[in-house]
Amino acid sequence: MNRKPAERGMAEMDELHRSTSLRWKRRLGSIWRVLPMSKAGHVILIYHSVNGGPLSIAIDKFSAQMAWLAKNAEVVSLDSLLSLEREAYPGLRVAITFDDGYRSVHDAAAPVLAKHKFPATVYINSGHIHDTRHEHSDTLQGHYPDETFMTWSEVNHLQGQGWSIGSHGVEHLDLTAQPEAVV
Repeated sequence: MNRKPAERGMAEMDELHRSTSLRWKRRLGSIWRVLPMSKAGHVILIYHSVNGGPLSIAIDKFSAQMAWLAKNAEVVSLDSLLSLEREAYPGLRVAITFDDGYRSVHDAAAPVLAKHKFPATVYINSGHIHDTRHEHSDTLQGHYPDETFMTWSEVNHLQGQGWSIGSHGVEHLDLTAQPEAVV
C-alpha cells in the first residue's frame, strides 16, 4: 500500500495509541486478577460493538456469552448493581454496558439481550448521534473502525425497551490528552 508520509505517520500514531491503550488495559487486568474477591461477585461488562466493524465482538460469541450469563449469573441494571450490597447475594451479579453508541448495539446486541430479558446501559457520544443519518466512525477520534452511530430514534427505541442511556461526552475526547481548561 503506497501512502503519503503524512498518512503513514498518522496511521502509525493511531496504532501506537491503540497498542499503548491495550497495554494499560492488560496491566490493569493483571492487577485485578490478584485483588482479593468476595464470595459475592459484582461485575460490569463493557462492550462497544457487536457484529459491527473489525474490532467488534462477533454475534455468535456475544450470544454465547449472554447464554452463559443466563445460566450462571443474575444480570441487573447498572444502577441496581451499584446500589446493591455485595453480601446480599451469594452469586455472580452482572451489569452490561456499551460505550460510544454504535448502531450495532441497536441492531445486533439489543435483540440478543431482549431474548434473555437482560437490562443494559449505553453511553453515547451525543455529538455523533443525528436525527436521520448514521454518522461514520473516525479512528482519528478514537472510534472503532468501520462503525456507524445510532440515530436518535434508535436511542429512543432502546430507552423504550428499558435501557438506560448515559453520556459518553458530546465528542469522543481522550480526556487524559486534553488541557485542564477543556476537561
